[in-house]
Amino acid sequence: MAPPAVVAAFATVGVPLFTTALILVPRLGLYKATGAQHAVLPKPVSRLDGRDILTIILLIVLKLAQKVFGLTPPLEPSADRLGFDLPALSVTSTLAIDDDDLLRFDTATSPGSKKGTSKASSKSDPSSSPSAENNRSLLIAGLINPLMSILLTNRNLPIQPFGAVNTRNTFTFLDPEACRNPTQVLDPTRGITVSASIGGPSNRGRRVKRGIEFEIHFEVEALRRGDTSPTVIFKQVGAVLAFLPRNTQPLFRDLSSTVAVEGVGEEDEEDDKETEWTSADGEIVELGMRAPKKWAALCKDYNPIHMSSILARAFGFPGKIAHGNHALARAVELVARDPTRVVTPGLTTADKAALLLLRSDDGKETPSVLEVNFKRPMVLPSRLGLEVADVKGGFALRVVKNEKEHLTAKWTKL
Repeated sequence: MAPPAVVAAFATVGVPLFTTALILVPRLGLYKATGAQHAVLPKPVSRLDGRDILTIILLIVLKLAQKVFGLTPPLEPSADRLGFDLPALSVTSTLAIDDDDLLRFDTATSPGSKKGTSKASSKSDPSSSPSAENNRSLLIAGLINPLMSILLTNRNLPIQPFGAVNTRNTFTFLDPEACRNPTQVLDPTRGITVSASIGGPSNRGRRVKRGIEFEIHFEVEALRRGDTSPTVIFKQVGAVLAFLPRNTQPLFRDLSSTVAVEGVGEEDEEDDKETEWTSADGEIVELGMRAPKKWAALCKDYNPIHMSSILARAFGFPGKIAHGNHALARAVELVARDPTRVVTPGLTTADKAALLLLRSDDGKETPSVLEVNFKRPMVLPSRLGLEVADVKGGFALRVVKNEKEHLTAKWTKL
Protein backbone atom coordinates (compact mmCIF):
# COMPACT_ATOMS: atom_id res chain seq x y z
CA MET A 1 0.00 0.00 0.00
CA ALA A 2 1.33 3.43 -0.99
CA PRO A 3 2.28 5.80 1.84
CA PRO A 4 -0.26 8.58 2.54
CA ALA A 5 2.27 11.20 1.46
CA VAL A 6 2.58 9.60 -1.99
CA VAL A 7 -1.20 9.41 -2.36
CA ALA A 8 -1.56 13.06 -1.33
CA ALA A 9 1.16 14.11 -3.77
CA PHE A 10 -0.50 12.22 -6.63
CA ALA A 11 -3.88 13.74 -5.80
CA THR A 12 -2.39 17.24 -5.68
CA VAL A 13 -0.10 17.08 -8.70
CA GLY A 14 -0.60 13.83 -10.59
CA VAL A 15 -4.38 13.99 -11.07
CA PRO A 16 -4.40 17.54 -12.52
CA LEU A 17 -1.46 16.72 -14.80
CA PHE A 18 -3.11 13.47 -15.92
CA THR A 19 -6.41 15.29 -16.59
CA THR A 20 -4.60 18.01 -18.53
CA ALA A 21 -2.81 15.36 -20.60
CA LEU A 22 -6.12 13.67 -21.44
CA ILE A 23 -7.42 16.99 -22.75
CA LEU A 24 -4.31 18.16 -24.59
CA VAL A 25 -3.06 14.96 -26.24
CA PRO A 26 -6.09 14.56 -28.59
CA ARG A 27 -5.73 18.26 -29.44
CA LEU A 28 -2.05 18.46 -30.30
CA GLY A 29 -3.09 20.36 -33.42
CA LEU A 30 -4.08 23.33 -31.27
CA TYR A 31 -0.86 23.06 -29.29
CA LYS A 32 1.16 23.13 -32.51
CA ALA A 33 -0.90 26.02 -33.89
CA THR A 34 -0.08 28.14 -30.84
CA GLY A 35 3.64 27.55 -31.28
CA ALA A 36 4.06 27.92 -35.05
CA GLN A 37 4.83 31.09 -36.96
CA HIS A 38 2.31 30.22 -39.67
CA ALA A 39 -0.27 27.68 -38.52
CA VAL A 40 -3.21 25.85 -40.06
CA LEU A 41 -6.03 24.75 -37.77
CA PRO A 42 -6.92 21.05 -38.05
CA LYS A 43 -10.69 21.80 -37.98
CA PRO A 44 -13.00 24.69 -38.96
CA VAL A 45 -12.66 27.58 -36.52
CA SER A 46 -16.44 27.70 -36.18
CA ARG A 47 -16.51 24.07 -35.05
CA LEU A 48 -14.27 24.40 -32.00
CA ASP A 49 -16.07 22.67 -29.14
CA GLY A 50 -15.95 23.00 -25.36
CA ARG A 51 -12.86 20.79 -25.06
CA ASP A 52 -11.07 22.88 -27.69
CA ILE A 53 -11.88 26.05 -25.76
CA LEU A 54 -10.70 24.42 -22.53
CA THR A 55 -7.48 23.47 -24.33
CA ILE A 56 -6.95 27.09 -25.39
CA ILE A 57 -7.54 28.24 -21.80
CA LEU A 58 -4.98 25.71 -20.54
CA LEU A 59 -2.51 26.90 -23.16
CA ILE A 60 -3.07 30.49 -21.98
CA VAL A 61 -2.34 29.36 -18.42
CA LEU A 62 0.77 27.56 -19.71
CA LYS A 63 1.92 30.76 -21.41
CA LEU A 64 1.37 32.66 -18.15
CA ALA A 65 3.45 30.06 -16.30
CA GLN A 66 6.22 30.44 -18.88
CA LYS A 67 6.24 34.17 -18.16
CA VAL A 68 6.56 33.54 -14.42
CA PHE A 69 9.62 31.39 -15.06
CA GLY A 70 11.10 33.83 -17.59
CA LEU A 71 10.61 31.53 -20.59
CA THR A 72 8.59 33.89 -22.82
CA PRO A 73 10.27 36.04 -25.50
CA PRO A 74 10.90 39.66 -24.45
CA LEU A 75 8.84 42.58 -25.71
CA GLU A 76 11.32 44.44 -27.91
CA PRO A 77 11.05 48.25 -28.38
CA SER A 78 10.98 49.45 -31.98
CA ALA A 79 13.86 51.44 -33.45
CA ASP A 80 11.94 54.73 -33.22
CA ARG A 81 11.08 54.08 -29.55
CA LEU A 82 7.38 54.75 -30.22
CA GLY A 83 6.25 51.15 -29.96
CA PHE A 84 7.25 47.52 -30.13
CA ASP A 85 8.38 45.05 -32.77
CA LEU A 86 6.10 42.01 -32.85
CA PRO A 87 6.83 38.71 -34.62
CA ALA A 88 4.91 38.05 -37.85
CA LEU A 89 2.40 35.33 -36.98
CA SER A 90 -0.59 33.96 -38.88
CA VAL A 91 -3.20 31.24 -38.65
CA THR A 92 -5.43 29.88 -41.40
CA SER A 93 -8.61 27.86 -41.07
CA THR A 94 -11.82 26.94 -42.82
CA LEU A 95 -15.23 28.23 -41.79
CA ALA A 96 -18.32 26.03 -41.65
CA ILE A 97 -21.71 27.76 -41.26
CA ASP A 98 -25.13 26.17 -40.81
CA ASP A 99 -28.58 27.07 -39.43
CA ASP A 100 -27.46 26.40 -35.86
CA ASP A 101 -24.90 29.19 -36.19
CA LEU A 102 -27.61 31.53 -37.44
CA LEU A 103 -29.79 30.58 -34.48
CA ARG A 104 -26.98 31.24 -32.01
CA PHE A 105 -26.46 34.68 -33.52
CA ASP A 106 -30.19 35.44 -33.45
CA THR A 107 -30.47 34.25 -29.85
CA ALA A 108 -27.67 36.56 -28.76
CA THR A 109 -28.74 39.63 -30.71
CA SER A 110 -32.55 39.38 -30.74
CA PRO A 111 -34.03 39.08 -27.23
CA GLY A 112 -37.31 37.73 -28.63
CA SER A 113 -35.82 34.99 -30.78
CA LYS A 114 -35.98 31.35 -29.79
CA LYS A 115 -32.90 29.27 -29.20
CA GLY A 116 -32.33 26.22 -31.37
CA THR A 117 -30.62 23.29 -29.76
CA SER A 118 -29.95 21.09 -32.75
CA LYS A 119 -30.32 20.77 -36.49
CA ALA A 120 -33.18 18.38 -36.02
CA SER A 121 -35.13 20.76 -33.83
CA SER A 122 -34.56 23.68 -36.22
CA LYS A 123 -35.86 21.63 -39.13
CA SER A 124 -38.85 20.08 -37.37
CA ASP A 125 -39.98 23.21 -35.55
CA PRO A 126 -40.55 26.17 -37.89
CA SER A 127 -40.76 28.54 -34.94
CA SER A 128 -37.12 27.77 -34.04
CA SER A 129 -35.72 28.33 -37.54
CA PRO A 130 -33.53 31.38 -38.22
CA SER A 131 -35.56 34.54 -38.70
CA ALA A 132 -35.31 36.21 -42.11
CA GLU A 133 -35.89 39.56 -40.38
CA ASN A 134 -32.45 39.54 -38.75
CA ASN A 135 -29.66 41.45 -40.49
CA ARG A 136 -26.70 39.31 -39.36
CA SER A 137 -24.03 41.58 -40.83
CA LEU A 138 -21.74 40.68 -37.90
CA LEU A 139 -22.32 36.92 -38.06
CA ILE A 140 -19.00 36.09 -39.73
CA ALA A 141 -17.13 38.48 -37.43
CA GLY A 142 -18.43 36.48 -34.47
CA LEU A 143 -17.62 33.09 -35.97
CA ILE A 144 -13.99 33.90 -36.81
CA ASN A 145 -13.30 35.47 -33.40
CA PRO A 146 -11.49 32.38 -31.94
CA LEU A 147 -8.59 33.07 -34.30
CA MET A 148 -7.86 36.17 -32.23
CA SER A 149 -7.54 34.07 -29.08
CA ILE A 150 -5.35 31.53 -30.87
CA LEU A 151 -2.97 34.24 -32.11
CA LEU A 152 -2.80 35.84 -28.65
CA THR A 153 -2.04 32.42 -27.17
CA ASN A 154 0.88 31.87 -29.54
CA ARG A 155 3.99 31.26 -27.44
CA ASN A 156 6.11 33.35 -29.84
CA LEU A 157 4.06 36.47 -29.05
CA PRO A 158 5.42 38.36 -25.99
CA ILE A 159 1.93 39.43 -24.87
CA GLN A 160 -0.37 37.73 -22.35
CA PRO A 161 -3.97 37.09 -23.50
CA PHE A 162 -5.61 37.39 -20.04
CA GLY A 163 -6.85 40.94 -19.56
CA ALA A 164 -6.29 42.01 -23.18
CA VAL A 165 -9.28 43.91 -24.58
CA ASN A 166 -10.56 44.68 -28.07
CA THR A 167 -10.64 48.50 -28.31
CA ARG A 168 -11.84 49.09 -31.86
CA ASN A 169 -12.75 47.26 -35.07
CA THR A 170 -13.08 48.03 -38.75
CA PHE A 171 -15.36 45.65 -40.65
CA THR A 172 -15.31 45.75 -44.46
CA PHE A 173 -18.27 44.05 -46.13
CA LEU A 174 -17.07 43.46 -49.71
CA ASP A 175 -19.99 41.12 -50.39
CA PRO A 176 -22.67 42.13 -47.84
CA GLU A 177 -25.21 39.58 -49.03
CA ALA A 178 -22.75 36.71 -48.58
CA CYS A 179 -21.88 37.99 -45.10
CA ARG A 180 -25.52 38.20 -44.01
CA ASN A 181 -26.85 35.06 -45.73
CA PRO A 182 -23.87 32.72 -46.17
CA THR A 183 -25.91 29.51 -46.14
CA GLN A 184 -28.03 30.75 -49.05
CA VAL A 185 -25.46 32.65 -51.12
CA LEU A 186 -22.24 30.64 -50.83
CA ASP A 187 -21.46 27.35 -52.57
CA PRO A 188 -21.74 24.60 -49.90
CA THR A 189 -19.44 22.26 -51.83
CA ARG A 190 -16.48 24.65 -51.58
CA GLY A 191 -15.04 25.65 -48.23
CA ILE A 192 -14.81 29.14 -46.80
CA THR A 193 -11.22 30.10 -45.99
CA VAL A 194 -10.32 32.54 -43.23
CA SER A 195 -6.89 33.83 -42.26
CA ALA A 196 -5.69 36.04 -39.41
CA SER A 197 -2.32 37.70 -38.94
CA ILE A 198 -0.46 39.84 -36.44
CA GLY A 199 2.88 41.60 -36.23
CA GLY A 200 5.64 42.00 -38.78
CA PRO A 201 7.53 45.11 -39.97
CA SER A 202 4.36 46.85 -41.25
CA ASN A 203 2.18 45.99 -38.25
CA ARG A 204 4.04 46.97 -35.09
CA GLY A 205 2.60 47.46 -31.64
CA ARG A 206 2.09 51.08 -30.53
CA ARG A 207 2.98 52.35 -27.07
CA VAL A 208 -0.15 53.91 -25.59
CA LYS A 209 -0.79 55.30 -22.13
CA ARG A 210 -2.07 52.05 -20.65
CA GLY A 211 0.21 49.60 -22.45
CA ILE A 212 0.55 48.30 -26.00
CA GLU A 213 -2.04 48.49 -28.77
CA PHE A 214 -1.69 46.33 -31.86
CA GLU A 215 -3.83 45.15 -34.76
CA ILE A 216 -5.01 41.74 -35.91
CA HIS A 217 -6.02 41.46 -39.57
CA PHE A 218 -8.67 38.99 -40.78
CA GLU A 219 -9.68 38.02 -44.32
CA VAL A 220 -12.47 35.68 -45.43
CA GLU A 221 -12.54 34.18 -48.93
CA ALA A 222 -15.46 32.18 -50.35
CA LEU A 223 -17.14 31.03 -53.55
CA ARG A 224 -20.62 32.26 -54.41
CA ARG A 225 -23.11 29.84 -55.96
CA GLY A 226 -22.65 29.90 -59.73
CA ASP A 227 -19.20 31.51 -59.65
CA THR A 228 -16.05 29.74 -60.82
CA SER A 229 -13.45 31.35 -58.53
CA PRO A 230 -13.54 32.45 -54.87
CA THR A 231 -13.36 36.10 -53.85
CA VAL A 232 -12.71 37.97 -50.62
CA ILE A 233 -16.12 38.73 -49.08
CA PHE A 234 -15.12 40.18 -45.69
CA LYS A 235 -12.19 41.86 -43.95
CA GLN A 236 -11.66 42.93 -40.37
CA VAL A 237 -8.98 44.87 -38.55
CA GLY A 238 -9.24 44.52 -34.78
CA ALA A 239 -7.20 46.63 -32.37
CA VAL A 240 -6.23 44.99 -29.08
CA LEU A 241 -4.99 46.72 -25.93
CA ALA A 242 -2.75 44.79 -23.54
CA PHE A 243 -1.88 46.47 -20.25
CA LEU A 244 1.76 47.00 -19.31
CA PRO A 245 3.49 48.36 -16.21
CA ARG A 246 4.03 52.13 -16.48
CA ASN A 247 7.82 51.75 -16.36
CA THR A 248 7.90 49.43 -19.40
CA GLN A 249 10.29 50.75 -22.05
CA PRO A 250 9.69 52.68 -24.19
CA LEU A 251 7.74 55.00 -21.92
CA PHE A 252 4.52 56.52 -23.24
CA ARG A 253 4.92 59.91 -24.93
CA ASP A 254 1.87 62.05 -25.66
CA LEU A 255 2.18 63.04 -29.32
CA SER A 256 -1.50 63.90 -29.81
CA SER A 257 -0.67 67.36 -31.15
CA THR A 258 1.11 65.89 -34.17
CA VAL A 259 -0.09 62.32 -34.68
CA ALA A 260 -3.11 60.19 -33.87
CA VAL A 261 -2.95 58.59 -30.45
CA GLU A 262 -5.00 55.55 -29.51
CA GLY A 263 -6.96 55.73 -32.74
CA VAL A 264 -8.21 59.32 -32.37
CA GLY A 265 -6.78 62.14 -34.51
CA GLU A 266 -7.59 65.81 -34.80
CA GLU A 267 -9.86 65.23 -37.79
CA ASP A 268 -11.82 62.55 -35.92
CA GLU A 269 -12.23 64.82 -32.93
CA GLU A 270 -13.59 67.58 -35.18
CA ASP A 271 -16.09 65.13 -36.70
CA ASP A 272 -17.27 64.15 -33.24
CA LYS A 273 -17.90 67.80 -32.33
CA GLU A 274 -20.13 68.29 -35.37
CA THR A 275 -22.15 65.10 -34.95
CA GLU A 276 -25.76 65.74 -33.97
CA TRP A 277 -27.07 62.71 -32.13
CA THR A 278 -30.76 61.83 -31.91
CA SER A 279 -32.49 59.08 -29.95
CA ALA A 280 -33.26 56.05 -32.13
CA ASP A 281 -36.99 56.20 -31.42
CA GLY A 282 -36.35 55.36 -27.76
CA GLU A 283 -34.68 52.01 -28.52
CA ILE A 284 -32.68 50.43 -25.67
CA VAL A 285 -29.70 48.08 -25.94
CA GLU A 286 -30.28 45.81 -22.95
CA LEU A 287 -27.58 43.41 -21.76
CA GLY A 288 -28.23 41.13 -18.80
CA MET A 289 -25.86 39.08 -16.69
CA ARG A 290 -26.25 36.09 -19.03
CA ALA A 291 -25.55 38.11 -22.17
CA PRO A 292 -21.81 37.18 -22.39
CA LYS A 293 -22.68 33.48 -22.25
CA LYS A 294 -25.06 33.83 -25.22
CA TRP A 295 -22.50 35.71 -27.32
CA ALA A 296 -19.69 33.35 -26.29
CA ALA A 297 -21.77 30.43 -27.62
CA LEU A 298 -21.20 31.97 -31.05
CA CYS A 299 -17.76 33.59 -30.82
CA LYS A 300 -16.13 31.25 -28.25
CA ASP A 301 -14.70 34.21 -26.30
CA TYR A 302 -14.69 33.05 -22.67
CA ASN A 303 -12.31 35.73 -21.44
CA PRO A 304 -12.77 35.88 -17.63
CA ILE A 305 -13.53 39.62 -17.76
CA HIS A 306 -16.77 38.64 -19.54
CA MET A 307 -17.57 35.48 -17.60
CA SER A 308 -16.87 36.34 -13.96
CA SER A 309 -17.45 39.49 -11.91
CA ILE A 310 -14.73 38.43 -9.45
CA LEU A 311 -12.11 37.85 -12.14
CA ALA A 312 -13.12 41.03 -13.98
CA ARG A 313 -12.43 43.00 -10.78
CA ALA A 314 -9.05 41.28 -10.54
CA PHE A 315 -8.19 42.85 -13.90
CA GLY A 316 -9.30 46.30 -12.76
CA PHE A 317 -12.87 46.43 -14.07
CA PRO A 318 -15.85 47.38 -11.86
CA GLY A 319 -17.52 44.04 -12.63
CA LYS A 320 -18.29 41.57 -15.40
CA ILE A 321 -18.36 43.43 -18.73
CA ALA A 322 -20.17 42.80 -21.99
CA HIS A 323 -18.46 41.82 -25.24
CA GLY A 324 -18.14 45.01 -27.27
CA ASN A 325 -19.11 43.35 -30.54
CA HIS A 326 -22.18 41.87 -28.86
CA ALA A 327 -23.46 45.33 -27.89
CA LEU A 328 -22.67 46.55 -31.41
CA ALA A 329 -24.50 43.62 -33.03
CA ARG A 330 -27.60 44.27 -30.91
CA ALA A 331 -27.54 47.95 -31.84
CA VAL A 332 -27.18 47.11 -35.54
CA GLU A 333 -30.10 44.68 -35.38
CA LEU A 334 -32.31 47.33 -33.77
CA VAL A 335 -31.54 49.79 -36.57
CA ALA A 336 -31.76 47.21 -39.36
CA ARG A 337 -35.29 46.07 -38.49
CA ASP A 338 -36.75 49.36 -39.67
CA PRO A 339 -34.23 52.07 -40.62
CA THR A 340 -36.95 54.53 -41.65
CA ARG A 341 -38.45 54.37 -38.15
CA VAL A 342 -35.31 54.30 -36.04
CA VAL A 343 -33.09 56.67 -38.00
CA THR A 344 -35.04 59.87 -37.44
CA PRO A 345 -32.63 62.80 -38.08
CA GLY A 346 -33.91 63.03 -41.66
CA LEU A 347 -35.09 61.17 -44.71
CA THR A 348 -31.65 61.26 -46.29
CA THR A 349 -30.07 59.54 -43.29
CA ALA A 350 -32.76 56.85 -43.23
CA ASP A 351 -32.30 56.24 -46.94
CA LYS A 352 -28.56 55.80 -46.48
CA ALA A 353 -29.11 53.40 -43.58
CA ALA A 354 -31.55 51.34 -45.64
CA LEU A 355 -29.06 51.30 -48.53
CA LEU A 356 -26.27 49.98 -46.31
CA LEU A 357 -28.34 47.50 -44.30
CA LEU A 358 -30.83 46.21 -46.86
CA ARG A 359 -30.92 45.16 -50.51
CA SER A 360 -30.84 48.06 -52.98
CA ASP A 361 -33.29 48.61 -55.84
CA ASP A 362 -31.16 46.88 -58.49
CA GLY A 363 -30.95 43.69 -56.41
CA LYS A 364 -27.33 44.17 -55.36
CA GLU A 365 -26.11 45.11 -51.93
CA THR A 366 -23.77 48.02 -51.34
CA PRO A 367 -20.20 47.23 -50.18
CA SER A 368 -19.59 49.15 -46.97
CA VAL A 369 -17.33 49.75 -43.99
CA LEU A 370 -18.36 49.69 -40.33
CA GLU A 371 -15.93 51.34 -37.90
CA VAL A 372 -16.49 50.99 -34.15
CA ASN A 373 -14.66 52.40 -31.14
CA PHE A 374 -15.24 51.00 -27.67
CA LYS A 375 -15.03 53.98 -25.30
CA ARG A 376 -16.00 52.51 -21.91
CA PRO A 377 -16.61 49.01 -20.55
CA MET A 378 -20.27 48.07 -20.33
CA VAL A 379 -20.61 46.66 -16.82
CA LEU A 380 -23.47 44.17 -16.51
CA PRO A 381 -26.37 44.30 -16.18
CA SER A 382 -26.77 47.34 -18.39
CA ARG A 383 -29.49 49.30 -20.19
CA LEU A 384 -28.01 51.69 -22.73
CA GLY A 385 -29.70 54.21 -24.96
CA LEU A 386 -29.29 53.92 -28.73
CA GLU A 387 -28.66 57.14 -30.67
CA VAL A 388 -28.10 57.77 -34.37
CA ALA A 389 -26.70 60.56 -36.51
CA ASP A 390 -26.07 61.55 -40.11
CA VAL A 391 -22.48 61.37 -41.41
CA LYS A 392 -20.96 61.76 -44.85
CA GLY A 393 -21.65 58.67 -46.94
CA GLY A 394 -23.71 56.85 -44.31
CA PHE A 395 -24.91 57.01 -40.74
CA ALA A 396 -23.51 56.74 -37.23
CA LEU A 397 -24.77 55.09 -34.07
CA ARG A 398 -23.71 55.03 -30.46
CA VAL A 399 -24.83 53.48 -27.18
CA VAL A 400 -24.85 55.75 -24.14
CA LYS A 401 -25.65 55.65 -20.45
CA ASN A 402 -25.97 58.72 -18.24
CA GLU A 403 -24.84 60.82 -21.22
CA LYS A 404 -21.54 58.90 -21.44
CA GLU A 405 -20.54 57.09 -24.63
CA HIS A 406 -19.76 53.39 -24.36
CA LEU A 407 -19.33 52.70 -28.07
CA THR A 408 -19.55 54.77 -31.23
CA ALA A 409 -19.79 53.42 -34.75
CA LYS A 410 -19.88 54.80 -38.26
CA TRP A 411 -21.27 52.86 -41.23
CA THR A 412 -20.40 54.25 -44.65
CA LYS A 413 -20.43 53.25 -48.28
CA LEU A 414 -17.14 51.75 -49.47
